[in-house]
Amino acid sequence: MPEYSPELEELPEIDDFEEEIEAAPEEMEDEEFGSYVSRLLEDSIQYCDELSTDRVTSSKYYSGHLPEQEDEGRSGATSYDVRDTVNSILPALMRVYFGANKVMQFTPKGPEDDKMA
Repeated sequence: MPEYSPELEELPEIDDFEEEIEAAPEEMEDEEFGSYVSRLLEDSIQYCDELSTDRVTSSKYYSGHLPEQEDEGRSGATSYDVRDTVNSILPALMRVYFGANKVMQFTPKGPEDDKMA
C-alpha cells in the first residue's frame, strides 16, 4: 500500500485545463444539417437490419432449431436446459421489473416532511 503523501491531495489549478476545453461547434447550413441527419438515419437503419438477423439466429438457437447436425457419426440431440431455465424464472423477473406501480415511496419522518413525501 502506498504511503500517504500531501502532494496527492493537491488539486490541479483550473488554468491547467483551459487547453482541454473544446470550442463550441460551428453552426451548420440547412443542407449540411439535412445530409448529416440523413446519414445518421441510414446508419441506424442498417444497424437495425444487422441486429435483426442476429436476433433471428439467436432465437433459433434458443428454441433448439440450430445447429442442425448433418455430419455422419455426430449426435443430433439438443439440450433445452437453458431455454427451460430461462422460461421458468422469467415470470419472477417480470414481477421484479414491471410489477410495482410506484418506482419508489417516501415515508415522512416528521410533520414537516408530509408535503415532500
